[in-house]
Amino acid sequence: MRGPLHLPKSIVNSFRGARRLRRVAAAGLAVGSYSGAQADDTYANYKARHFGPDIQKIAAPWADADGDGLANLLCFAFGLPPAGAAHLADFSTSVENDAAGGRALVLRYPRDPSARVNLIPEWSADLDSGSWTTTGITTAAPAEPGGRFEAALPLVGTAAAFMRLRASLPESGPPNAKGAGYRGIWYTLGQYSTYGDKYSGGLGTYTSSHTPMAIYAPRVNKTFFTYGGTPAENQRQLQILVGCYDHDTGLVSRPTLVYQRNLVDDPHDNASLSLDEEGHVWLFVSGRNTTREARFFRGETPFSIERFLDQGATIATYPQPHWFEGHGFLHLFTKYVGSARNLYWNTSRNGNDWNTALDRTLAAFGGHYQCSARHGDRVGTAFNRHPGGNVDRRTDLYYAQTDDRGASWQNAAGTSLTTPLTTAANPALVRDYASENRLVYVQDIAFDPQGRPAILYLTSAHHQPGPGGDPRRWEIAHWQGAHWAFRQVATSTHNYDVGFLRIESDGVWRVVGPSEAGPQPWGTGGEIALWESADGGATWTKTRHLTAASPRNHGYVRHPVNAHPDFYAFWADGNTDQLSRSYLYFANREGDRVFQLPYTMTTDFAAPLLMPPAQ
Repeated sequence: MRGPLHLPKSIVNSFRGARRLRRVAAAGLAVGSYSGAQADDTYANYKARHFGPDIQKIAAPWADADGDGLANLLCFAFGLPPAGAAHLADFSTSVENDAAGGRALVLRYPRDPSARVNLIPEWSADLDSGSWTTTGITTAAPAEPGGRFEAALPLVGTAAAFMRLRASLPESGPPNAKGAGYRGIWYTLGQYSTYGDKYSGGLGTYTSSHTPMAIYAPRVNKTFFTYGGTPAENQRQLQILVGCYDHDTGLVSRPTLVYQRNLVDDPHDNASLSLDEEGHVWLFVSGRNTTREARFFRGETPFSIERFLDQGATIATYPQPHWFEGHGFLHLFTKYVGSARNLYWNTSRNGNDWNTALDRTLAAFGGHYQCSARHGDRVGTAFNRHPGGNVDRRTDLYYAQTDDRGASWQNAAGTSLTTPLTTAANPALVRDYASENRLVYVQDIAFDPQGRPAILYLTSAHHQPGPGGDPRRWEIAHWQGAHWAFRQVATSTHNYDVGFLRIESDGVWRVVGPSEAGPQPWGTGGEIALWESADGGATWTKTRHLTAASPRNHGYVRHPVNAHPDFYAFWADGNTDQLSRSYLYFANREGDRVFQLPYTMTTDFAAPLLMPPAQ
């Protein structure tokens, strides 16, 4: 169980060498008199009665609907409505003689016996250390219906004692199975040429069109992330897993298995991750063409990855969900129409009511790959085109944005776009790379402090691996307000060397990715480097190697939404020439601390391995 909720500090009860008694008036509500309660009541039912069916922050169990200092979940536990009951009924503490002849701090509190909630008394010797325990506390149920529950702590050997009630939601059923550890999927496409496969290796964080794959949640100080995994290093069965890194403890959870398609080894079916305003973790598992449907899952309890609920299936590939508070999801995705990969969007208020009749086409002229990002109310998407539906001829760069969740679309200059876009010559065009005989591989989007987009992508001379594609350039297109500026960051050895771009509030631009040759020199990925720019992306300097002298190539480096500086980059490794283990890693913002996630786990939490500094 995750996300415990506590009484506010104003009614945390204390003993400090003398009797302290605090009572809070019931504001006219008797315990057990609230008529909204139902037998064997759940918080979901309680929420629906008081807030309606929609996902909304004010209705979250951790929220305080009326600002009285009492979380909604505690109102539920005590049998009170979430708003209008300013205080608790019959809540008291006292210091009393106990049966052993000593003294005890006694907490008496109401509880709705029909409420399905865990309500646990805990105590601490101080309010600063964060060390709370149930050790030594005895509890007793009321002798009469409607009476108060009692928790007693013997006051032996302590100069101070503070008691609180911790509330948490139980899962409604068994938790999801756990993965054996952080074991990334290994994959080979099977399109070989002189210098190896078109792409292969450790592809747990593939593709760049699956976004986001990680999100930092400041309320619980945790980073949630998803990846494509496998049961064992000699197996290629794809598993969709989700993990969680706790920034307070420095520990990573054992990964949760969310979904598995039997006999599927293809990381095109990897998932994207989202977090709604109540704190539920969402997994959007990608479909593949029309043969495998996309399937969506929601964490049952806010900020928990213990149990996921199936929200249904649809036809969608390369999921890119963006949650908007008070509105729900804007989902950008791909549908196959013949050989063409066309771009679509749809919206859903609660994520469980997708109407495919409302799937709307954004771009349909040969096929496209896209990546998208959000900045405030704006979602921007950058995409290429596939002449004749041929992905090996991908070229040109386009950009479109919406400030109203798809109700209208514009280019970077604000010119309205008529959707669907059906011709290559349209106002969304950023640069005509076809005339330059260059292929385009889109990777990431960032926004500068003025909200202007900057697109990270790689250009190449050939679709196959090897020197025939050189020079392969990491490039950035940055909207200047009236025109696009184009800059080169670095060169690379493979078309599918993928990283990310971030523009920090202090003006520093950062690119993190496998720009350096790796142990499999013509394979996907390589060694990871950090590049920085202090002049708005005009010039770039390689400031650090994150990896070096590795046994396997590293690739598909991803950046969490709202990233914490200690979990800034996330990726996988793998031998691109033969089946191998694939480890998963994360690094901090400075790039001087790289951690390997545990490949095997037998406990619920474990510490990631700090890797030696790259030389």
